[in-house]
Amino acid sequence: SHTVIREASARTFLNLAVAFEQSQILGWRDDTLRILLACLGKKNSETTKIYAIGALVTISTCEETKVRLVQYQNGELVGMMLFLINHARNINLRKDAIGV
Repeated sequence: SHTVIREASARTFLNLAVAFEQSQILGWRDDTLRILLACLGKKNSETTKIYAIGALVTISTCEETKVRLVQYQNGELVGMMLFLINHARNINLRKDAIGV
């Protein structure tokens, strides 16, 4: 199903981001950031969102990529984090969004 594929994709990015060198690379790739943002959409499962947020938190640990995330698509990622902080039902998802 699409849900299982999305969850696996977000989990893969999370696993890749754990390696410091990979998190820097992933933070500079538009396609990766676009996919992770898509994983945070309303239609996705909580699990998919948690994996995507986890990947973004890990990617943002590098100062250069943190700046990149803030500037990505004129603040689109920041807007999504603010939305999740204010509206996500899952409290852990809210806390993780703050961490990005």
